[in-house]
Amino acid sequence: MRILLMIALMISLAQNAFAAEYYMSPFGNDSNPGTLAAPWRTMDRLQDAQSSLHSGDTVYFRAGDYLATDASRFENYSWRAKGVTYKNYATEVPVLIYDKRKLNTVDGGKIFIFLGEGVTVDGLSLKMTEASRSTGMNGHEIITRRGNANSFSTWASDVTIKNCTIDNFSAPAIYVHGENIMVEHNTLKNLGSHGFYVAGKDGTYRYNYIDGSRGYPLQNDIQIQYETSIGNKIYGNILANGQMSGVVFSGSVSNNEVFNNILINSGDNKSGSGGFALALFCQQNLDGSPATARPGNKFYNNTAIGRIKSRVVDTVTGTPAGTYCLGMMGGRALAENVAIYNNIFYPSSPPQYSMGNISTIKNNIFYNIPGSVPAGNTMVNPNLVNPNGITSADAMLQAGSPAIDQATSGAPTLDYRSGARPVGAAADVGAFEYGAPPGSGGGPVGGGSPSDPTFPCI
Repeated sequence: MRILLMIALMISLAQNAFAAEYYMSPFGNDSNPGTLAAPWRTMDRLQDAQSSLHSGDTVYFRAGDYLATDASRFENYSWRAKGVTYKNYATEVPVLIYDKRKLNTVDGGKIFIFLGEGVTVDGLSLKMTEASRSTGMNGHEIITRRGNANSFSTWASDVTIKNCTIDNFSAPAIYVHGENIMVEHNTLKNLGSHGFYVAGKDGTYRYNYIDGSRGYPLQNDIQIQYETSIGNKIYGNILANGQMSGVVFSGSVSNNEVFNNILINSGDNKSGSGGFALALFCQQNLDGSPATARPGNKFYNNTAIGRIKSRVVDTVTGTPAGTYCLGMMGGRALAENVAIYNNIFYPSSPPQYSMGNISTIKNNIFYNIPGSVPAGNTMVNPNLVNPNGITSADAMLQAGSPAIDQATSGAPTLDYRSGARPVGAAADVGAFEYGAPPGSGGGPVGGGSPSDPTFPCI
């Protein structure tokens, strides 16, 4: 065993010793060697260099715009070289601009950048041009190779995407079908479709800011779908202005946890129909066979505030039933495979409301909703800072809130801002722990608005 460990250490040291650095600049030249003094210029040149990149190498992008137009391959750029890091140089801001105005009728839409095994992307900005987006292609069925261009996509494992800005894409900003994916501290905005499309295993999605205000009518901030979605953890995010929904569980997903998130204006469909703040519904698998929800899925200690204009299907009867702050499709059996507890749902104006007595919906606080709530839940004013607001700080608890010390067992050990929840005592309902100072672990890079006092916007 010692010999094997020594060999592994020697290999690792050897790889690090030979790790190389390459540089990109809009003012470079593709005939250059790719050094800091003589950088490459285009993403096409970087694509051609993939075969010469090795694990541990880093490609640095200098500030400026990198324009990527139509390419013949399905993935415009495939960063498949294992273990390579693609990063902004110092504090500079490189912008990778995607422009595609003609849909390929053979394989459908394009993937802008396809990420390979062990790849890290850090500090890059990706943007789709308005002319490209305005072609009217707003599909998101990337898995069937149809629809529009999304930004990052991966079927590989151990990929990290962090500190990036993804702007104006007409299909999912980040589509994942790999294992052990880390997505953190990113800003996703002006999206035409999903922020995260999660179809992988054991991923972590934390401290991101997603704004779907331009996504009418198809946009979901986060969708967890297909039986390959297992064991993902989604926490500490701001999910703003989801046109159809903030969070969707669909298909045969299992053991996924969504907690400590702030949902603002979720289900804010501009037509006043078709959206919901939290949706749990059953969708067919790719082979057409009926999908059933698998156990272990949880939605807990989240706080939803703001405008909720939505029309969904009643949880039990399957009939249209007005507007909800919590919506489900698929019936009682499906709903009971998702545990929903310790959440606060406080729409800024009273929606119509009706919900079956689903046994897994426990210890949630509802307010500003006409009618009754399922047994084991409470209809009471949670005394938030500003339930009509648009920032994460608006969802904080005030002194005397009935949410304080009322969480059931199973609350996370940290809150939305990585503040410590009490040990051996009841935690608070919702995403915030009252009086807990922010921890060093996280919080989104962007707030609900430029004036957000909790986290500044990029």
